[in-house]
Amino acid sequence: MRKFVFSLLALVMSSFIVFGQSNTGNLTVNVADPSGVVPGATVTVLDTATGKERTFVTKSDGSVAVPNLEVGSYTIKVSAEKRKTAVYNDVKIEVGRTYVLDVVLEPGEVRETVEVVAGTELINSASGEISRIITRREIVDLPLNGRNPLQLITLQAGTSSNGATNTVINGQRTSFTNITRDGFNVQDNFIRANATDFVPDRPNVDDIEEFVIVNQNAGVEYGYGASQVNFATPRGGNRFQGSLFIYNRNSEFTANSFFNNLNGLKKPFLNRNQFGFRIGGPILKNRLFFFGTYEGFRLRQSTSITRTTLLPSAKTGVFTYIDNSAVTRTINVLSTAGVTPDPVIASRIISKLPDPNNFISGGDFRNTAGYSFSQKQDQDRDAVTTRFDYDINAKHALNTIYAYRKEFLLRPDVDNGGFNTVPFGFQGAKTYTTNSAWRWTPSGNWINEFRFALQLSRPFFDRNNQPTDFFLSLPLISSPESTFQKQGRNTAIWMVRDDATWVYGKHTIRFGGQIYWFRINPYGPPAFSNSTIPTLTIGTNPNTPQLTASQFPGGISSAQLGAANSLLALLGGFVSSVSQTFNVVDKTSGYKPNTLPNRRLHYEHYSFYIGDQWRIRPRFTINYGTRYELYAPLREPSGLALEPVIGSNPDMLSTILNPNGTYNFVGTNFGNNRFFKTDRNNIAPNISFAWAPNFGGPLKYIFPGEGKTVIRGGFSVSFVNDEFVRAADNALGANQGLTQTVTVSSLNQRVATFSNPVTTPTFVVPRTYAQNNALASNFGTVFAIDPNIQVPSLYQYNIGIQRELPFKLALEVRYVGNHSNNLVRGLDYNQVIIKENGFLADFLRARQNMIVTGSTPGNPTAGNPNCFPTPGCQPLTFFPNLPLGGLLNNATVRSLIFSGQPADLAILYITNPAIFGSGANGAGPFFLRNFNTGVVDLIGNFAKSRYNSLQVELRKNFSQGLYFQFNYTLQKTLTDASGVGQTRFDPLIDNANRRNEYARADFDTEHVINFNALYELPFGKGKPFLNQGGLTDILVGGWQIGAIMRLSSGAPISITDPRGTLNRAGRSGRQTAFSPLSNSEISRLIGVFRTPCGVFFINPAVININQINLASGNCLGGALGSGRGAEGFGQPTFPGQVFFNVAPGETGNMARNAWNGPIYYNWDLSLLKNIRFRENMRLQLRAEAFNAFNRTNFFVGVFPGNGNINSTNFGRITSSFPARVLQFAARFEF
Repeated sequence: MRKFVFSLLALVMSSFIVFGQSNTGNLTVNVADPSGVVPGATVTVLDTATGKERTFVTKSDGSVAVPNLEVGSYTIKVSAEKRKTAVYNDVKIEVGRTYVLDVVLEPGEVRETVEVVAGTELINSASGEISRIITRREIVDLPLNGRNPLQLITLQAGTSSNGATNTVINGQRTSFTNITRDGFNVQDNFIRANATDFVPDRPNVDDIEEFVIVNQNAGVEYGYGASQVNFATPRGGNRFQGSLFIYNRNSEFTANSFFNNLNGLKKPFLNRNQFGFRIGGPILKNRLFFFGTYEGFRLRQSTSITRTTLLPSAKTGVFTYIDNSAVTRTINVLSTAGVTPDPVIASRIISKLPDPNNFISGGDFRNTAGYSFSQKQDQDRDAVTTRFDYDINAKHALNTIYAYRKEFLLRPDVDNGGFNTVPFGFQGAKTYTTNSAWRWTPSGNWINEFRFALQLSRPFFDRNNQPTDFFLSLPLISSPESTFQKQGRNTAIWMVRDDATWVYGKHTIRFGGQIYWFRINPYGPPAFSNSTIPTLTIGTNPNTPQLTASQFPGGISSAQLGAANSLLALLGGFVSSVSQTFNVVDKTSGYKPNTLPNRRLHYEHYSFYIGDQWRIRPRFTINYGTRYELYAPLREPSGLALEPVIGSNPDMLSTILNPNGTYNFVGTNFGNNRFFKTDRNNIAPNISFAWAPNFGGPLKYIFPGEGKTVIRGGFSVSFVNDEFVRAADNALGANQGLTQTVTVSSLNQRVATFSNPVTTPTFVVPRTYAQNNALASNFGTVFAIDPNIQVPSLYQYNIGIQRELPFKLALEVRYVGNHSNNLVRGLDYNQVIIKENGFLADFLRARQNMIVTGSTPGNPTAGNPNCFPTPGCQPLTFFPNLPLGGLLNNATVRSLIFSGQPADLAILYITNPAIFGSGANGAGPFFLRNFNTGVVDLIGNFAKSRYNSLQVELRKNFSQGLYFQFNYTLQKTLTDASGVGQTRFDPLIDNANRRNEYARADFDTEHVINFNALYELPFGKGKPFLNQGGLTDILVGGWQIGAIMRLSSGAPISITDPRGTLNRAGRSGRQTAFSPLSNSEISRLIGVFRTPCGVFFINPAVININQINLASGNCLGGALGSGRGAEGFGQPTFPGQVFFNVAPGETGNMARNAWNGPIYYNWDLSLLKNIRFRENMRLQLRAEAFNAFNRTNFFVGVFPGNGNINSTNFGRITSSFPARVLQFAARFEF
C-alpha cells in the first residue's frame, strides 16, 4: 500500500498541467473459463481502421485495462494455453466511455477459434456517470433538422428546450454546459447565454464521428462546466472512404405558417442547399492517414418589410390636411414658410424615396404611406475540417486537426433604414481552429497525451452604404440610409493540456491538467456607446422657422400642425439638435472624436485532476477523485473600465451606497487591472459506483442473468463558467465615463450649411457618482462586482438501475438531482423607498382626497390630492416636504396617484431635476439610499437553484435492422433567478422579500417524452423477405425509415401587472397580478382557445372582450372591446373579470411561472433508399419531413407581453413554431 501511495504521488508531481476531455475511449477485458478467472492470457487489440495492434497480458484477477483507444471498431483476440482462442469482432470503442468485455474461454486447443460479433456495449458497468454516446449512424441517418448534431442533445433525458429559452440540461443554466471537440472548448466564451445551442465551430453531420453527452456526474477529467458534450473528429484508415452529398429544401415543399394563413399572407420564399464531401484514407499504409470534409451552406430567403415614405405631392412640399370642418385641403409648406428645399436632403434622402404602394399601414395616407417589399435574408457558410494521424511507431503517435469556418448573413433587422431588396446590414464571421496531440505509450500500462490547441474567432456586424460625415435622424419617414456602425469582437483561445493514464493492479489512475488563455477584444459603438459619427436630428424648435395654425385655411388640429412642421423641417433640412459620442483610447488620451471604442478582456483557466477507477471486484467498480479549478480574475490590460472605489469603506455594498462615492480605472481596488479578487478554493470531489450484482434468492427470478443488472450512483461538484466575462464586463461597462455623448439642442441650422457646434468634452477620472448622475438626467448608474465573488459551484447526485432485457434492450430508471447556492446574479440595492419613509401612507391619503373631491374612473385627474381642510379630506404630511410640494396640481402627478403607482411617481420626481432639483437638493434623498445615482447594481453570488427529476429510458442498440431510444422525464427546477440573460442581471422586485422570487425556472419543462428510431425495412438482399439481388433488391431493398418525436409541456407562464406599485416599473417586469382564484382554478382557464378573432392562451371569457362579437367574428373597429385583463387600478370591473391590478405599495398574489403554455408535440420523419452498386459503394436518396404532420405548436413565452393584464393583447397567442418543411437529399458513399 505504501508503494502504491508513493507511486501515485510521484505521478501527480510529474504532471505539469492537467486536463482529460479527450477524444478517446477505454477497454477493460475480463477473461475467465468454466473454472474461474484466467491470469496470463494474451489479449491482442487490433484497430481495424489503421491496422495498429497492441498486446497485453491479463493480471492475477484475469483482467486487463486498455486506456486511450481511438474511437472506432476493434477486433479483440484472447488466447491462453489449453483453451480455444476467442475473437471478438466489431468491438465499438466510444468517446469518453469504458467498454467492459467479458470473455469466457472454452477448453480446447489454442489453434481453434471461436468468433463473436460484439458490437456496442448495452449497459454501463464501469461508472456512475449519466452519459449517452451519439453514434455515427444516428448522426447521419436520423432526420436531423439543419444537419446540426447539437440538436441531438435535446433528445436526451433531462433536457429542456421549451422554445422560450435556450436548451438546458438537468435544470442547469445553459452556460453550465461545456462543449469540446477532441478535448478543446469550441464555444463562444464571450456570450454563453446560448452555450448549448450554438458554437462558433458549427459542427455538421459529416465532420463528427460521434460524440458523448455527459448529463450528470462527469468524471474528474472533465471541467469548465457541469454537463459535458465532447465531439470526436473522424480519422482516416487503411481504406479510402468518403461521400458526396447535397441536401435541399425550398418553398415549393413547405407549408405556410398558421398565422400567415390567418392573416392572408403568402408563405415566404425559401431555397436552402447544403452540399459537400468527405474523404479519408491512407497516405502511408498502417502509418500515416488523412481525413477531410467540406460543407457549403447556401440559404436564399426573404422577409416582408414595410417602411414609411412620402407621397409624390408631399415630396414637393404639398401638405394635405383635414380642416376643422372636415374638409380636405392642401398647402405648400415650403412656399408658405418662404423656405427653399435643402439640396443635401434632396439628394441624400428625397431622391431615394420610392412612391408608396401600401395604403393600409405605414402612414397617414395623405402625406405618408407604406412601401412594402421583400428584403433578402441570405446566408452563406463554408466549413472545412481536416485531420492527419501519424503512427510513428508502437510507442509514439501524432495527430493534428485543422478547421476553418466562414459565414456571411444579410441582416434586415440591423436597422430600419433603406428601401432596397438587399439590406444595409450584414453579419459575418471567420473561425480558425487547430488542435494537435502527441500520444506516448512507454509501456502497456502507461499512456500520456500532450495536446495543444488554438482557436481564433472573428464575428462582426457591419453595413453597406453608410455616410461617414454625419447621420440623419428624420421625422415622418423611414430613412433610406443606414445609421448602424460596425461592431464585433476578436477572440483567441489557447490551450495546452497533458493527461496520463497508469494501470496499476485493479486501479486505472488518470491525472493531468490544462491551461486555457482567453483573449477577447470587443469593439464598436453598439457594444459600448452611441454613434461616434455626428447625428443630426431633423426637426423644429422655437429657434427654427415654423408654421402656425393661422396659416392653414379652415384651421388645423395640433397633431396635423406638428406633422406639417415636420415635413417643413424634413424638406428644408432644419437641424434641431446634434449629438456625437466621444471615446477614451487609453488612460491618458482624453476623449477622442470619430474613434471606435475598443476593449480587451483577458482571463485564464487552470485546472488539474487525479482520479482512480478501482475495480474492487469484476462486478463492482468505483470511480473517485478530485479536480481543482482556478479561474483567474477577469482583467482589462489597458485599465479601460471604471469601478467604484472602495477606499475606506468596509465593503463594496457600503461603497456603492455612499452618495459621495467615486469611480476610478479598474484595478484601483485590487491591482493588475483586475475586476475582482481571485477565488482559490475550488476543489471538486467526485465519486461514483457501478455494481452489477448476481442476485440470489427471490431476486434472481426478478433480475436473472449474471451481469445484466447494474446499479449506479454518484456525487460530484462542478465549478462552472456562468457568464464569467459578459456579466462582469456589462457591470463595469455601465459606469459612464469612458464614453460620453454630447448633445447640442435648440439649433437653427440647415443640413447643407451645417457647422458642427459639438466640442470635445473634458475627460475626468477619478469622477464622482454625482458627476455621472448629472449626465444621466439624475438617474445614473453605479455598478459594481462583489470583490469576493465566487466561481459558481453545482452539487450533483444520482442513483439508478440499469437492466439488460431480451432483444438487446436496455431499461434504466434513475433519480437525478442537483443544487447550487452561489449562482451569479445582479441586484439593484437602490430600490425606491416608499414605505418606511411615510410616502406610501401619504400617497394613499392623497388618492383618497382626490376621490372625495371629484376624481372618477372617467375623469381621474379632476380631484385635488391636497384638499384639506375640505370636509372628508386628510392633511398630507410627506408631499409638503418635497420640492414644490410634489406639484400636486400637475395632471401627470395626479394620474399616477389615481392609478395607484407610488413608486413610479417617486421616479418622476427624481428624474426631472430641472423641476424638482438634483442631488442633495432634489427629490432623491426622500426616496433613495444613494441619492446621487439612480441605480446601485451589484453582481455577486445571490441566487440559488434546486433540481429534482425522475428519468426513465428504454433503448435498443442497432441490431436486426432496428434502433430506438425512448425516454421520459418528470422534472422541476426551482430558482430565484433563472439566469437566461447574458448579463445575469436579475433584480428583485422587493429586496426585503427575496423568497417571493423563488419559483419554477423560466426554462423548466415539467414533462418531456423523447423518441427516436431507425428501422431498415425487412426486404431485399440480406433481409428476411425477398432476399435477392439484382432488380429485386434495387426495387424493394435498402429502404429505411427514421423518426424523431418530442412531446413536452409548454414553457411556464405568468400573469403580470408590471406597474410601479411597490418598486419602479423598470424593476417590476416580473410582478404578477392579483386574483382571488386558486392556482387550480386558474389552470382551468389556460389552454388553447381558437376563435374567429384569433387564438388565446387564456379563456377569452375572462378578458374584457365583447363575447357576442367574438363568437360572430366581428373583430374590427374596436368591436371586441379593450382586450385587457383589467382596466386599471380603481376602474370598474367587467363581467367575468378574475385578474386585477395590484394595489399601491403591494405586489401581486399570483404565483410566478405556475402554469404551462401550450403543449409541444412534433414528429420529424425520414424515408431513405440505399441503392448498392457493390459492397462498399452505394447511392442514398432521402426525403425528410420536419413537423411531418404540420401540427401547429403555439408558442407563449415566459413572462410574455401578452401575459400583462394591462395589454390590449392580453391572453392572445401571436406566434407558433415552424410549419412543415420537406427536405430532399442524395448521398453517394464509397
